Amino acid sequence: MKCAPRTRGAPAKPFDRRKPSLRKRQDRPLTDGQRVFIGRFLIHYNATRAYREAFPEAKLSTAESEGSRLKADPRITQELSRALGQLTARYRHTAERTLDTLALIAFSNIADVFDENGRLIAPKDMPREVAAAIRSSSAPRSRVATPTAIRSSPATP
Repeated sequence: MKCAPRTRGAPAKPFDRRKPSLRKRQDRPLTDGQRVFIGRFLIHYNATRAYREAFPEAKLSTAESEGSRLKADPRITQELSRALGQLTARYRHTAERTLDTLALIAFSNIADVFDENGRLIAPKDMPREVAAAIRSSSAPRSRVATPTAIRSSPATP
């Protein structure tokens, strides 16, 4: 790193080539508009659209250039990474559970709703995995609440 020229006995300091305005910007907290930009960017993943929603009075050309500039700002990038990490952690479990449920439906076997004599098993006696794969059932109106027709869920939504 280059050092600034010495002046009359002053100690040498590392020289920061960035513009003074950029050096100061690193220390400032994010503005409300920047926070809105971050939130909107996490929804759309589009810097121009996020900028226009954060700053509605901006022209399209301004939103294109400033959205790109904001997205490149180290403070914004750091905040986006942090927020994205939180979202990933929060929704990872939900995504895994959804895939497990879809796999359960896709690989379910209609034979599992019948007992060894070919009679329909009462829904309360069915294993939870089998019951989860059933979309609907119908029964005649009588004292016996045994379903006569069963529709399983489709393998894919």
